[in-house]
Amino acid sequence: MTGPGEIQQEARPLTTPIFETKTNTRVGTWNVRTLFQGGRMDQVLKTMRDYRLDILGFSEMRMTGQGCLVIDGATVLFSGKQDHHTHGVGVILSNCEVQALVGWKPVNERIITARLYTRHAKVTIVQVYAPTEAPSEEDKDAFYSQHQAVLDEIPSYDIKMLIGDLNAKVDGDRRGLNATVGPHGSASSTNDNGERLLMLASTNGLSIGNTFFMHKQIHKMTWVSPGGGTRNELDNICINTRWRSSLLDVRAHRGADVGSDHFLVVGKIRLFRGLYVLLQRLKDEVDNILREEQAGFRKGRSCAEQIFTLRNIIEQCQELQTPLIINYIDFKKAFDSIHRESLWQILQLYGIPSKYVNIFRALYHNSTCRVKTTNRTTDDFDIVTGPQMKGSGSRWHIPPKIVDNNQAKILWDFQIQV
Repeated sequence: MTGPGEIQQEARPLTTPIFETKTNTRVGTWNVRTLFQGGRMDQVLKTMRDYRLDILGFSEMRMTGQGCLVIDGATVLFSGKQDHHTHGVGVILSNCEVQALVGWKPVNERIITARLYTRHAKVTIVQVYAPTEAPSEEDKDAFYSQHQAVLDEIPSYDIKMLIGDLNAKVDGDRRGLNATVGPHGSASSTNDNGERLLMLASTNGLSIGNTFFMHKQIHKMTWVSPGGGTRNELDNICINTRWRSSLLDVRAHRGADVGSDHFLVVGKIRLFRGLYVLLQRLKDEVDNILREEQAGFRKGRSCAEQIFTLRNIIEQCQELQTPLIINYIDFKKAFDSIHRESLWQILQLYGIPSKYVNIFRALYHNSTCRVKTTNRTTDDFDIVTGPQMKGSGSRWHIPPKIVDNNQAKILWDFQIQV
């Protein structure tokens, strides 16, 4: 057994087959009600093997103290109260996945984090056990304030996964929260914990994974009342909105049994880097076709390098007293007025496969944009052509009040619907 934050072996991220682009990583969360009984931990580990889970977060384990255990090849990280067998959270890593563990933090009996270093990205798992609806507003505020502080500590470039029993019911109302909540929320109405989860998720750029997948009700519900008359979806798996397309599925599994009134919830993840790979392939193909004089958006031919070349030509002509004519193109027409349908035809003439052209066409279809400053955000507006900021030929424009405000920093936020 080791102390909080310690790991037993050096992480070897390049050999750890989790969070890959070609294989699925299975992450589960489960309110087990208690592990402070003989045989309960063995049941959980068997379930983890049966369902081929790489990582399992658990709530209400009811063990005291904080620490790290190695049992049957699995590594169990846990955080509980010091003197009472109540609450408690933990994360279990299989023998292979523990190689990627670079650190973990037992925040308190309701929150624990584990950070993994994998081939493509660093991943931070936050396992939580949120208060139920019964506690006071002050207790809930304290939990969510602590929760926000934990999320603030996670580097922005990490893949963040928030999992656990959040005691939150979320309905299908997506107004203003399309990136946060999907169309398949199972609750008839959102409860107070659900509202708090929505606020937390939208503030931190997280998507509530359960709500994006359509399943039968028996595979959506994660909790059942003792008499079986009431069922709710209370346990959730959330992920950065940026990586939501990598979350392939989230569903409850009723067959897993550890004597709990909660069902095991499993999410399947496969990192999606298809657009980046597609762009690289497109660059390689087109680069061999473009004429030598073409410099825009080509490797080794940046704007600075072109200016350097032009300056050398000017200096040499001055030194040799040779006449020089420089022809400047109309950048407005070259950059601001791209006819997209012509662009797709040119790509096809270059020999780019139709399936790739269709993907890029879909990326630009129904794309919208808005402008953010430090104090406001504009409404969404359509993008029909290139970013021409002003002039009579503008197809879209930036609101003058925002452009003229020198005190406000302009941020760009593009939303693309595929």
